[in-house]
Amino acid sequence: VSLPQWRNSAQSSDSYAIEQPTILVDGINLIQVSVVPPAYSQLPIRQLDELDITLLAGSQITWLLGFKQTDNTSPEASANHTIQLSSGEELALLADDSGRFTASASITQSVIYTISSASGKLDGVHTLSVTPDNVPQIRFLLPISTTTEIARDAQAQLNTEVVVSDDFAVSKVSIQASIAKGSGEGVKFRDQNFEFDRMEIIAGKAHYFKHWQLTELGMEPGDEMYFSVLAWDNREPQAQLSRSPS
Repeated sequence: VSLPQWRNSAQSSDSYAIEQPTILVDGINLIQVSVVPPAYSQLPIRQLDELDITLLAGSQITWLLGFKQTDNTSPEASANHTIQLSSGEELALLADDSGRFTASASITQSVIYTISSASGKLDGVHTLSVTPDNVPQIRFLLPISTTTEIARDAQAQLNTEVVVSDDFAVSKVSIQASIAKGSGEGVKFRDQNFEFDRMEIIAGKAHYFKHWQLTELGMEPGDEMYFSVLAWDNREPQAQLSRSPS
């Protein structure tokens, strides 16, 4: 089944790029921050001039800071320039040839942080607010009920239609089923995985279709089939899995 690429319009918009007046922290005369989202998101790199930032989990952030009254870039002085994260991690701000200081980190959870220079800790607490990558969403259109009973004299068939979406992309969708034969202590289960027959984009949403001929599965009157839909997103390094109700 060919899978669509999904983009989150709220996250992929250029709203981050709106020009805002730069308000410098006391003791700092330059703020340049680069945020590189994880590659799988296909979101653009952002260049900012602020210290309170919202970013996607797994983004790489790099600070480039200039400090007032900093004319000593010796190793001893540079050692006093740090970023302290509330997670307990301390990032060394390293001086370049122009007397500016840089530090980088990969951010996976929301934190607050403070900045220290050779003069000591600067006033102000800043925030890195992390937006999580949500798991895929699965919505059943058919069957309408979670339990479908087929009469003995009816056609042993069933249609399944689900809508699967993600804030970035869906990498795989499948069906996990278990067929029960017999009853009581003599019941036996047979597990089996299935693929959907087809996928169609309807009104911008990915609809997945499966037509079941239950006799082709070896089912007889009194047998039961339980199935769930599984969907994986494209998060890296490990995809997230969603499982529908049975």
